[in-house]
Amino acid sequence: MINKFSSEGINKIVEILFVTNFFVKDDYMSEKKENILKDYKEDIFAIKNLFKDKLDFVDENFLIEDNIVFMLKILIHFLEEGKKIENTDDFYTNLLNMSENDILTLMSDDETLNKEKMINKFSDLYDTVAQKWKVVKVILNPVEMMKKYVDLLKFTEKVYTPYYKKYKKEREEFKINFNLNNFIENIKIFDKKLNHKVIENIKFICVLSPILLTFSYMFEEMLVVGTLFEKSFTNKKNDETVFEILKILSDKSRYDVLKYLVQTDMKSIEIANKLNISSAAVSFHIKKLLESHLLIASNIENSELKYKVNKELLKKVIYKFNKDFI
Repeated sequence: MINKFSSEGINKIVEILFVTNFFVKDDYMSEKKENILKDYKEDIFAIKNLFKDKLDFVDENFLIEDNIVFMLKILIHFLEEGKKIENTDDFYTNLLNMSENDILTLMSDDETLNKEKMINKFSDLYDTVAQKWKVVKVILNPVEMMKKYVDLLKFTEKVYTPYYKKYKKEREEFKINFNLNNFIENIKIFDKKLNHKVIENIKFICVLSPILLTFSYMFEEMLVVGTLFEKSFTNKKNDETVFEILKILSDKSRYDVLKYLVQTDMKSIEIANKLNISSAAVSFHIKKLLESHLLIASNIENSELKYKVNKELLKKVIYKFNKDFI
């Protein structure tokens, strides 16, 4: 296999983004995940403790899960433009050099939208006044908000770098033993006939430390995987699967994304416009749906992934409801 692993500099940038996302929010962790991470429990607690003074700042300013998708989108944009991104400092510098128009164009995927239209479009995505206000702040002052986020990333890098160095051996061993073909086949989020196309399209593979039990397939060209991810992705108990599906579908926007993906030929950007949400938000919902196995990528047409719903999984959920309540 051609070596698709990202450079150490890019890998660290991506890990910093995911660490910032994971440790500044209270994330539900199943009993199985806790068991997988039991050897890292002390480190996870220590890292969370390092971020405790940042929680109010983050809560006041950022929709953190949307931020990580947007930052990865920007990173890929920088790389495709040929910008020099060899380390975190390069990334921060390029972020801070972005103009207001650069940020808003990437955020909206539409150069024609003015700020008023963007506020109307994005605020409809969120339910609470606090969430809507965070979106408004970003749109009204994108350069200022980017500076605040870069400050947060720099803080993350400062406190987390010792742990990043600590887990270098695990990441390197994972790379040595990693087989992309086997991985894509084992996670079962793509039809088998698609596996070779997916593998061809992937340009970057970022390997995250074991404490980040995560997987992302971003914008059809970046694969992000934690060294222990496959342990969390296989052999789930039936009840755990059902509860996860219910949690996934409890988000109305995600439910609508699933519906439009499988019932129409709409592209991601068209779904975003239909639902008045960003393409980054659509990508985030697709990521969650793929991770839950609710969605399966079934084809690639004109470089656009097509999806189908996992009917067997839905049957299991319906069977569970029938068994317990009917």
